[in-house]
Amino acid sequence: MSKLKRQFSIVKIIALIFLNPIDGLSQDIYPERDSVTNTTISPYNEIVQIVTWRKGLKRIFSGKKSFIETGFFIAPNIILTVGHNMKSDILSKIKSIIVTPARNGNVKPYGQITIGKKEIKKVIRFPKDYKWRTDDECYEFAVLILDDKLKFDYFNLKEWPTPNHYMGKEINITGYPAEENHQKNKYHPEYKNGIGQWYQKGVITKVDSCTFEYKEITTEGGNSGSPIWIEEAGELYVIGIHEGKASSHSPPRAVKLDNRVIKQIEDWTKMKFR
Repeated sequence: MSKLKRQFSIVKIIALIFLNPIDGLSQDIYPERDSVTNTTISPYNEIVQIVTWRKGLKRIFSGKKSFIETGFFIAPNIILTVGHNMKSDILSKIKSIIVTPARNGNVKPYGQITIGKKEIKKVIRFPKDYKWRTDDECYEFAVLILDDKLKFDYFNLKEWPTPNHYMGKEINITGYPAEENHQKNKYHPEYKNGIGQWYQKGVITKVDSCTFEYKEITTEGGNSGSPIWIEEAGELYVIGIHEGKASSHSPPRAVKLDNRVIKQIEDWTKMKFR
């Protein structure tokens, strides 16, 4: 290998470490997950695949033109997702966004919504205090406010009444994992394309001021923005937004839907969610 190629390889590795969104990383062993075969029923019809087309250093060093993510409706025309999915700056600038509600492989039961370059700033909202990969966990959430003529089914939000209220609670996650290292995935090699919904159950094991962690769930790139939902008295409620993992050895975690987060969402949307 020439000196120039070796230097470029080192730069590429460093860039991938610092520019890639925090999300689930590949592992050698995967717990069994359930494929969602009917995405037109609740709550699966409330979950969307998001594809962001980008330019900038992230695209150059990763070799990708687009990135698969997850979001979910919280009102007929409003989608909630994790902050880094919608982060757009000189390193990774969003050119366009494609939202496909309830995508099921190559089937798009409700079509798709394209958000062009000129519309992006009008559609996306995320906290002003959001800092890219630095003390950002408390601000890792964003919304997309779409055309008010849209009428999709949506999740109800549930505020954490006390900081540790849901500790030990059984939770559910559904999203669009797009596994990178698919050769190691002995269960579902088709994860790589990120076009199918997959479902898992887990248990909350740790609660911090802004986030919570869970076990019995393995997430992949693409799961970022997935709803973490619970069932209470026969009703389904989202209590968090899947954020990712700090490292390959860390458990997955989510942003808590506490008073601060829900208040910000209400301010952006001029709606009440509690």
